[in-house]
Amino acid sequence: MSSVESRREMIVSLGAAATVGIAGCRTTENTTTESGSGNESQYSGVSNERAKEIALEAEFGYVEDQLANADCLADWGTSGSAVQEEAAIDYRTSEGVYVDVVVGYWTATRNMEGDSGSEARYFVTRDETERVDGTDISPCANATVR
Repeated sequence: MSSVESRREMIVSLGAAATVGIAGCRTTENTTTESGSGNESQYSGVSNERAKEIALEAEFGYVEDQLANADCLADWGTSGSAVQEEAAIDYRTSEGVYVDVVVGYWTATRNMEGDSGSEARYFVTRDETERVDGTDISPCANATVR
């Protein structure tokens, strides 16, 4: 087993243990709507669960686009990272839903490897998804390619 694979397995194990330890500390969804009826899709055309799925898909796409265009990376991926993916409804308006997401990824150059995570906020409607704010992923900004 290569040192990259063994390190990645160790990081995943440590990340899973940390995630289990803090799992009960955060509420991941607030389903209260403007009327309190629980029928959240009538206000924005998208349910809480679907909004979270859409936002996660969008952030995975963003991360993959950024990493695929990073010439300094020898390898990268979005599976097997120590950072746990998550999505939480922040709040909803009559137009849409604000969703906070975290997506993990790993990168490797010839000399280094590591795990990281991207945090972002999306505004999701039935017809559109907008990345309102989030982590700027620029893995080559401080890298020296040799």
